[in-house]
Amino acid sequence: ANKYPFVYAAVGIHPENIEDGWEADLETIRALAQNESKVRAIGEIGLDYYWEKDERARARQQVVFARQMELARALHLPVIVHDRDAHADSMEITRRYPDVIGVYHCYAGHVEMARELLKLGYYLSFTGVITFKNAKKAKEVIREVPIERLMIETDSPYMAPEPFRGRRNSSLYVHRMAETIAEIKGISAAELAECKKKYPDAEVLTHPECTQDVLALSDFIGSTSGIIKYAGESKAASFIICTECGVLYELRERYPDKTFYTVGLPTCVNMKKVTLEKILDVLKTGKNEIFLDNDLKDK
Repeated sequence: ANKYPFVYAAVGIHPENIEDGWEADLETIRALAQNESKVRAIGEIGLDYYWEKDERARARQQVVFARQMELARALHLPVIVHDRDAHADSMEITRRYPDVIGVYHCYAGHVEMARELLKLGYYLSFTGVITFKNAKKAKEVIREVPIERLMIETDSPYMAPEPFRGRRNSSLYVHRMAETIAEIKGISAAELAECKKKYPDAEVLTHPECTQDVLALSDFIGSTSGIIKYAGESKAASFIICTECGVLYELRERYPDKTFYTVGLPTCVNMKKVTLEKILDVLKTGKNEIFLDNDLKDK
């Protein structure tokens, strides 16, 4: 991280690597987090019951997890949580620290757990597992979670996506997770390309979850705050926004002098209750165009 300007670090004690004397290790973690400017998170931390069957060892994992959550709270840092076959205990500890947020990496929980984590302020990250045919639970979660709260990762060297399953994983394959999420979410690269033809002067704003075809048309911004900041700093008068509706409305409110064209059907949780009303509100302004799927066009 200190060598490369685009690399940052997280420091933490992984549940599989807890050894006698972990308290001293925790102080080392504290010193790194306090003194190294490139350290941006505490992690990976959490629970792993897949490998650990002994109840006493599991109890120690819980203690170390909680102590590191306390450290993250004290240092105002986010956490990267590892939760494998330990959903109930992981959530019990997470709930104790409502002022700590972060990401549940390689998310393997169910939809109800995902909803609670979203309310607590967490992001959910997914690996190549979502490309497997039997990944029904993960796909259900992805459909439910607003795209601005999703992340993608390799978890290298494991969990290579299809069609590279069985090989050593690397970031060369991360586009497969992006494409899979785009397919699940219904984000169409073709729709965006068509919109770009119609408004050639409009800049394109995207999330990293969008397909490679989409990214080829756009600047890689990669986060909700990045999109909002970029739109404010850009001299462009109009933008094509390929993201969730919550970002669209914040952009319109902050920058009323700019025009935002949207691609894809808004799907975030807050939008589902008022989709039609919100869309009509947008259309009434005369400044925005929303590309809808056939089901909503009928409505």
